[in-house]
Amino acid sequence: MSSKSGSQQRGNEWYLFHGTNPEAAAAICASDFKVSRAGSSTGTLYGKGLYFAESITKADEYAKPNAEGRYAVLLCRVIGGRVNYTDEVTPDPEALVHSCIEGDFDSVCGDREKTRGTYREFVLFDSEDVYVEYVIEYKRKYKKEKD
Repeated sequence: MSSKSGSQQRGNEWYLFHGTNPEAAAAICASDFKVSRAGSSTGTLYGKGLYFAESITKADEYAKPNAEGRYAVLLCRVIGGRVNYTDEVTPDPEALVHSCIEGDFDSVCGDREKTRGTYREFVLFDSEDVYVEYVIEYKRKYKKEKD
């Protein structure tokens, strides 16, 4: 996943989505992501980190409504660096975290598209590698079924 240009390795800069709620989105914009809160409202299949998706549909799965029924998704600029790719159905989250915190990698790409036909997820363990570009707030609208 990393690419090289001459002798310099690029930083693997991506635009990725992060699903949340409007209040948490405002807090993230005011004070940054908190890795210590990672996994507090969702799972940690790839370890306790900051989860992002290249699909807004996947990010919407993590979004939560506020009292007015509005959801939030952040569009973030992310530096992935050296990526630890995994397509394991049940990866070892501790090993993945260790590979980034103590090892040679900067992020994890969990390829659920390959293993489950859903979406790839990207996990980072340092908030310094993430910059929120946009906050997208929305309400879900469902089509009414015909009788």
